[in-house]
Formats: sequence, C-alpha cells, structure tokens
Amino acid sequence: METLAVKNKKIARKFWEAIWEERNLDRAANFISDQIVYHSPKIEVHGKEKYIALVKGYMNVFDDTQISIEDQIAENDHVFSKILFSGVHSGDFGEIPPTHKRIRFQLMNLLQFIDGKIINEWVVYDELGFMQQLGMELVQKEHAH
Repeated sequence: METLAVKNKKIARKFWEAIWEERNLDRAANFISDQIVYHSPKIEVHGKEKYIALVKGYMNVFDDTQISIEDQIAENDHVFSKILFSGVHSGDFGEIPPTHKRIRFQLMNLLQFIDGKIINEWVVYDELGFMQQLGMELVQKEHAH
C-alpha cells in the first residue's frame, strides 16, 4: 500500500509534466485546489484562476519547455522537488524582449497537498543565473542608470 507521501510525489510529478512537458493547463488544473496559494520571493497569488493566469503568462515567455525533476523528498502532505527547467525565451519577460536563446536554471519547489490537491506552492529559482542568460548584467546600485 502506498503512503500518502508517495502518492503526493506522483501527483507532483504529473502536475509538473502536465504544465511544462505537455503544456496542458486543463490537465494541470485537475491537480490544484480552488484555494491554491502560490508563494515566491516577489509574487503571491491566491486562487485557481489567478494561478492559472500566472502560469499562462510564464508559458507565453517560453517555448519548447522541458523539466527534469532531479530529486524529490516527500513527508506527510509536503513534496519538495529540485528541478532543472529549460526552454526557449520566445516572449517578452517584463521589459526584456525575446532573445530566442535556450535558457536553463535550477528551481526549488515545495508543494503542500490537501486531499490529493495542491493547496500551497512555494518556489525559489536561480534568478541571477536566469537573468544573465538573458543578457542582463549585475551592477552596483550607484552605477545603474
């Protein structure tokens, strides 16, 4: 008999694959709660509709997306995943126009489940490495224009 942690790991993997391998938001939506809360250092989104809109926005920035789940750890209702993301930067990312470069970066993701649905998602990614791949440079604040 599978433990709750093992079941949640399988759901997490299917969820990530639905979004970034299949690019199928209808399928991905089946894995998330209507009350989902997305947490990242710069963004917090509440509710399934706003969450789906956020993911659609990211999908518009990247084509030919692939993920590699390099590690997963699960305990009770939480699943932690270490993921390598890659995709072609094909859409505007804020004020950065498409570079059409293939970018790759690491991200860390923690999902919390209630009754087999994702209720919370926390994400941290290598933002500096990502921005450098898009041609951005790190400069001291007093030297920025």
